[in-house]
Amino acid sequence: MAAVVEASGTGKVTEAQAGVAQTLATSVKRAGYDACSTASNHSLDRGEPGIYSTIDALEKAGLGHTGTFRTRKSSLAPTIYTATNGAKIGHISV
Repeated sequence: MAAVVEASGTGKVTEAQAGVAQTLATSVKRAGYDACSTASNHSLDRGEPGIYSTIDALEKAGLGHTGTFRTRKSSLAPTIYTATNGAKIGHISV
């Protein structure tokens, strides 16, 4: 996900800081995605609050994610999903 979720949810975009409405995560989930990467050159466009609001929106929508984290401790835990057939899938994002 190259966009950073705008904390207020208004989706106002400025030249210096691109932000999207919090409803984008819900739309991505409805489109059939299960997870996304949040590591991008825009991850810090809105500072730490942007990272936290993005993670909050993804979790609220039920999307898995990796790439940015709330804490260093959470960044050290691997992101692993279990497919419907039981296969384990690791999600790497750098």
